[in-house]
Amino acid sequence: MIRSESHVPNHRKTRVLLMINSLGGGGAERQFLEVANRLDREAFDVSVALMADGGVMLDCLDRDRLVSYTALERPSPGGALRLRRPLQQLYATLTPDIVHSWLPYSNALAAASRYRSQGFRLVTAFRSAMNQFSYFPLFSYRRIFGRFIVRRTVARSDVVLLNSRSAMAELEHDRVPGSKLRYIPNGIDCRGAGEAITQPVQSAESRDALQPFRFIAVGRLSFEKNYFFILSAFQRLLERFPNATLDIVGDGVQREEITARVAAMGLDKHILIRGFQHNVPARLRAADAFVMASRFEGMPNAVMEAMAAGTPIVATAVGGVPDLVEHGVHGRIVPAEDPGQFADALHAVIAEPARSRDMARMAWSRIREFDFAQVIPKYEALYASLL
Repeated sequence: MIRSESHVPNHRKTRVLLMINSLGGGGAERQFLEVANRLDREAFDVSVALMADGGVMLDCLDRDRLVSYTALERPSPGGALRLRRPLQQLYATLTPDIVHSWLPYSNALAAASRYRSQGFRLVTAFRSAMNQFSYFPLFSYRRIFGRFIVRRTVARSDVVLLNSRSAMAELEHDRVPGSKLRYIPNGIDCRGAGEAITQPVQSAESRDALQPFRFIAVGRLSFEKNYFFILSAFQRLLERFPNATLDIVGDGVQREEITARVAAMGLDKHILIRGFQHNVPARLRAADAFVMASRFEGMPNAVMEAMAAGTPIVATAVGGVPDLVEHGVHGRIVPAEDPGQFADALHAVIAEPARSRDMARMAWSRIREFDFAQVIPKYEALYASLL
């Protein structure tokens, strides 16, 4: 089933079809929305295709400025290739110059549905590349088939777009020609970031006995975000500073499991899972520190939002995090999968308040380099270079 809305296009402009799984509450989806809404309409006719209708951010899509909005009915797992024919029909109807897909499912489907004779240039955007499959057993179906699909998709793409230099290095190591790879970082809207916070966070010694130290984690509740690692590190922190609290903002497939683990560890008085929230910047500004413990990442929006909020950062050194945050300059970056070092970094935010705030100010200044005003022209230049 296809649900579609169309307006009359101007064929003197470059026709761009943007594709993604859905408009759920993830970081890639937010970047997709900004590109769809912000591309210069004097130069581009923009259409959007979702593999499944809906998502918590659908209302943020400015459909009045689109030539076409189409929602395909995503079939059950194993039947995804049934969407090839509807997608080929959409290609024929819209006759795009550029098809730009985001995330593995849409990337694979866009590539599998393409005939070279259709004439458009295909851009596939990956947020992480090969490292994500290293967490599956060596000869497992998901590891072997996942790598095969990525390689097949890359081979059928004109450009593979990455948002972190580490993902570029992964594909270069996998012998993808460098001429096919492009890097565009994530963007952020800095207009609402306000002024950098000048008051340092309070140290544990100077806090009132009843005043908690408020940590916040933001992101999808899923395997790659490694929330069980955060719980383990936070439990260690509570041995040294029992008045710490943690708000977890996000939703996902692991929510029930994480909630149960919090209760089993006796942490339900310290940790609150708030689900998906629209007011993330305000919550970041209200927190004393931001934490992220991902196993793998592209360029994490949550880290960028914490930088823009002036909130001290503790994160694992994965994906595009080192592209954003230099350890000891903009925040504290520690190796993945080491809860002891992570707990030490959490405690250091409390024990060294002036240094924590100095790093937050440096991060606040750095993130201006990633404003959408700087990033969107990079997409426009990429599309123009492919014509």
